[in-house]
Amino acid sequence: MVLLVCLPRLLGIVYIPHTQVGIIEKIWSSKGSLREGQIIARNGEAGYQARFLRGGIHFGLYPWQYGIHKDPLVVVAGGKMAYVYARDGVPLEPIQTLGRTVDSNHFQDAMRFLETHGQRGRQRGILREGVYAINLALFVVVTEERVFSGPVRESADRYESWKAQLASMRAFDPVVIGTGAGGQSYFRAGITETSASEAGSPPSLAAATPDFNPNVDTIGVVSIQDGPT
Repeated sequence: MVLLVCLPRLLGIVYIPHTQVGIIEKIWSSKGSLREGQIIARNGEAGYQARFLRGGIHFGLYPWQYGIHKDPLVVVAGGKMAYVYARDGVPLEPIQTLGRTVDSNHFQDAMRFLETHGQRGRQRGILREGVYAINLALFVVVTEERVFSGPVRESADRYESWKAQLASMRAFDPVVIGTGAGGQSYFRAGITETSASEAGSPPSLAAATPDFNPNVDTIGVVSIQDGPT
């Protein structure tokens, strides 16, 4: 019985459930090890690989050469946002706080992120509500519910602290620009309550905020705290 369970893995066959991704860790490689400061292998070196496995059956991943770490898909709840930290990439400039935005299919293409000079550290780009297949060896995703930190062995305190800081600022909620007697907070609360009561139905602005006036324009003023001066 044990042999039947272990045989597929010994033959290099790996099954990834469709609710997970498989992070590939190459145990040894003829191409050597990663350079100092690198976390993700781009060219087949030993270490965590840029490519990862989506749900399904995969072949050629023999256990004496590859370790497979199964991690959940990243889920961002409806009406919420998530924040991303990159463990690898080009270092930030001294004047930067956030990494520049690069085309990486919402952080789902780790190789493209690295090849287009994505930067390590906290990212300017965010994730909106949805389900994402992300290489959690490269990226850490912070949602309101949890921190998706993947298989890398490191202290999670820094990310939990960031999560608490974001929660204290209500930074997981999108900013809504609108009018109403109660102001923006009243508007946001009304939307939340209406969404819950209607079991997923799109909330009506009129129902959520009786004082909402669609004929009055409202603007939001944005102050940028990062980037060239």
